Amino acid sequence: KKRPLEMITTSWDEFWDTGCMPEMDVLRFLFPRHIAPVISRWYRKEDKDELVKRAEFGAQPIVIWQDIFGRWMPFSSEQKAEIKKWKGLYLSHRLTYQCLKPIPLYPVKQKDLYCNVFPADDGSEDIYSFYNDSDAPIGGEILDLLDPHKRDLSILLGTAKIELQGDKLIATLPPKQVVHLCAK
Repeated sequence: KKRPLEMITTSWDEFWDTGCMPEMDVLRFLFPRHIAPVISRWYRKEDKDELVKRAEFGAQPIVIWQDIFGRWMPFSSEQKAEIKKWKGLYLSHRLTYQCLKPIPLYPVKQKDLYCNVFPADDGSEDIYSFYNDSDAPIGGEILDLLDPHKRDLSILLGTAKIELQGDKLIATLPPKQVVHLCAK
């Protein structure tokens, strides 16, 4: 209904089951300025890895909640380091990640590869958020760039090998990981 959506000013993106990746909040793409932070109060250690990946893949903030009404559900030191890295990246590219026209599930050329694109409103950069859902590295031509004139490429998050061969974006992406590529 239209009226309740007009009244929503904030929310959080809490979920209860440990579904498979890639997973993202569809409303984040339908209402780009309503970016709900990812949270799951009751996740255990291994589930929190997926929680962090979900925030990175959907380019969303994450809520850290470790003391849930007296029950201690901590993040590991590795997870805290990954969250700190993600926070720095998110804040340094906040205007791009919060763009008005994000593109969910951008067309890719490889099976088990998923991509969201965040084109900066001022046209300065496009950030591609990849997730390789296979158990092996994915290599080869992966997609057509949103703007083929943006040829300065850099990896912002994760590890991958990338190169342009003519107009083709060639990459090797690790399994079960989120990788962000910036094109300027």
